[in-house]
Amino acid sequence: MSLTSQLKDKNSPVRRFFSEFEDINGAKECLSLLQSALPINPSLLPVSASVSSYAYVGTTMDYLIRYMGCNNSLDFDKTIAGNILHRRGYDHLHEDYYDNLDSLSLSQYLRGLFRIGKKYLDGRAATDCKVVYAATALSVMDGVLRSGFLPKLFATFYFDDNKDLFFKDNHAVEDQVEIMTGLVLDQYIESLGGEAYIQDVLSLVDIFLSYRNDVNGDFFGAELTVGNTVLRNSRLVGGADFDCIFKCKGKLILTDVKTTIKPLKLEYLRQIIGYALLYNEELDSFKFTDIGIYHSRSGSFRYLSLDSVVKKALPSLNSIVKAR
Repeated sequence: MSLTSQLKDKNSPVRRFFSEFEDINGAKECLSLLQSALPINPSLLPVSASVSSYAYVGTTMDYLIRYMGCNNSLDFDKTIAGNILHRRGYDHLHEDYYDNLDSLSLSQYLRGLFRIGKKYLDGRAATDCKVVYAATALSVMDGVLRSGFLPKLFATFYFDDNKDLFFKDNHAVEDQVEIMTGLVLDQYIESLGGEAYIQDVLSLVDIFLSYRNDVNGDFFGAELTVGNTVLRNSRLVGGADFDCIFKCKGKLILTDVKTTIKPLKLEYLRQIIGYALLYNEELDSFKFTDIGIYHSRSGSFRYLSLDSVVKKALPSLNSIVKAR
């Protein structure tokens, strides 16, 4: 059970912590200060879009913010997608699994998705559709880490009509895996909304680039200093990885990226407080002063000092050290 899962379970240790120590009025005050200060742009997804479509827009945008924040580059081995290739249970990834040419194994799909991610997140501008395609491939890998499963389409896709195209002597094994994985990914993106999904993500990219360059905005000149990182104390809650840290106006802000079209919920405040309190200055190789939310559908960047949040939302604890 991860931090986010514990926040949804009223009987979990994390929820019991907030039940005991949280001042609801103080927490709501903090939440109101973190709400978007700008109008939220509506999603371009069709009305019939699934919950998964919205979730993938969010995860894909998380990857693209890290990509853009690092001058159109990613340290792939340090991404969640990269980490999954080295986890126990996937240590056989470099073996061959071609007994059944009509399907790919989980390990093959993971290799193929990772190759697609690296192929197009290659320095080109994030306004390129191929970049969204590649970031979606990495997002699918994220889902495997969190759930243990690929989307159902990957398990049921039938290659029989196409297999002769892939397994010829002039194709390297990894090339074959990438081509076949790409076929399934194409279909999966169609199920997420197809062109509407791509354009929705690209609209968020435009917002990010626009507001980072707006001298009058509260996100002007923001620099990404730390990308998606697993906290060393994450084992205490079954898993916790935050989105990023931005340096902005002299502050280092532990940031959660939200693509929601609705106002923030109290759960989101508790989530970022949870990340901040799991931080261990002796074990984690970074620092921060504030916690904040980047609203990717508006370009609004709202943040508060962690000290002030603890005093308002957890007043009986009164200090960061005691809260931790």
